[in-house]
Amino acid sequence: MKRGVYAPSIIALGVIAALQTGYFLVPDAAVVAYNRVLPVFYAIVLLVHVMLMGRERFPAPKATNALYAGMFILLLYIFATLFTGVVAGFAANRDSPNTTAILENFWIFGTPAILFEVLRFRIMRSNPNSRLWTAAFMIIVFSFSQLNIIRGGGFGADSQIVKVVFVTLIPAFVMHTVLTYMAYESSLKALIIVRCLFLFPFVSPVIPNAASAAWAAVTCGVLFIATIIYYFTMQEPGGKFRKAAVKRLTGPIPPALILSMVLALILALSFFMRAFTYFPTVVLTSSMTGALDRGSFVIVKKLTPKDVIQSVEEGEVVLFKDGGLEVMHRVIEIKAQPGGTLHYITQGDANPRPDSDPAYPEQIIGRAHSHIPYIGWPVVIVRSVFG
Repeated sequence: MKRGVYAPSIIALGVIAALQTGYFLVPDAAVVAYNRVLPVFYAIVLLVHVMLMGRERFPAPKATNALYAGMFILLLYIFATLFTGVVAGFAANRDSPNTTAILENFWIFGTPAILFEVLRFRIMRSNPNSRLWTAAFMIIVFSFSQLNIIRGGGFGADSQIVKVVFVTLIPAFVMHTVLTYMAYESSLKALIIVRCLFLFPFVSPVIPNAASAAWAAVTCGVLFIATIIYYFTMQEPGGKFRKAAVKRLTGPIPPALILSMVLALILALSFFMRAFTYFPTVVLTSSMTGALDRGSFVIVKKLTPKDVIQSVEEGEVVLFKDGGLEVMHRVIEIKAQPGGTLHYITQGDANPRPDSDPAYPEQIIGRAHSHIPYIGWPVVIVRSVFG
C-alpha cells in the first residue's frame, strides 16, 4: 500500500501517544485542566484524519450481525455486573458522587472513548493491506492512553507495579485487542456500544464493591466471551455447528423481545444497585439467628437520616454502616445526647451483649422489611471463599 494512504493513520496514532505522554509531564497543578482539554485535542486529531483520508462511510456488509453481537455483549455485561454486585455488594462510587462529577467523567473518559472507536473503525477500514502491524500499533497506543493510574501512584512500590500491570494494563490491552478485532467487519454502532459498556465504573454513582483485581478479571472474562459471541455471529456459515450457532445468534429475534430483555436487566441491575426505595441484601453472619438466619435474602427499605429520626423505633432491625462493613442488627435502645442528637444502641439477637459503638442516623441505611430464608447461601459461600 502506498505510504500516502496509511501515513495519516500512523501520524494520528503518534499524536495521541504524544498527548497521553504529556499527561505524565505536566505539573500537578495542571493535571485536571489537561484532562479536561484532552478530548478537544483528540477530536482535532480525528477531524484532521477525516480531512486527509476523506469522508468515506466504510459500509459494513454485516452491520446487522454486528449489532446483534453488540446487544448480546450488552446483556452479558449487565449480567456480569449484577452478579458481581450480588456477590460483593454494591457501594457508592467515590469517583462519581454527584451529577457534576458524572458529567465531567463522561467528558474526560467517555468522549475520548467514542472518538477512539471512530478512529479505530476508520483506520481498520482504510488500511486493508497493512492491518496487522497497524492494528498492533493502535492497540499499544490506545492501551497506553489508559495508564493514568501511574500518575496517581507512581512506580514506587512493587504493589503499585502489580496494580498497573494486572488491574489496568492487561484489561486495557485485552479490551483494545477485542475491539480492534471487531473493527475488521463490525459496524461503528456495535463498536461504540461495546466500548461504552466499559465506561460504567467511571459514570455510575453505584458500582459493585469488589476489589479492583476482581473487577479486572470480570472485565477480561466478559471480553473473552464477547469475542466468542462475535466470532460465531460474524462468520459465514461454513459447517453445521457454525451455521446453527449463527442462526441462533442472528436469527429473527423480535425487537420487542430484545428491548424487554434489556429493560428487565436494567431494572434488575438498578434494584440490586439500590436505585429504588427497596433494595436487597444477604445476611452473611449468624448474629441475628432466630429472626434472620444466615443466608437470608432481606428486602430493606431505604431511609434518610430524617426518616431514621422520625420513624425508627426500639425493636426494629436496621442495616447500618460500621466502618467499612454493613451490619444488620436490632435497635434495643434509643438515647439522646445533651445536644439532642439521637444515637441507637444495637445488638444481634444471637449476641450476648450490645454492639460496642452506637449507630447514628447518618450511619443507618435502612430498615429490614421482609426476608426469604436460605436463598442467599450462594452469596454467603462465595463471599466466604473470596473474602
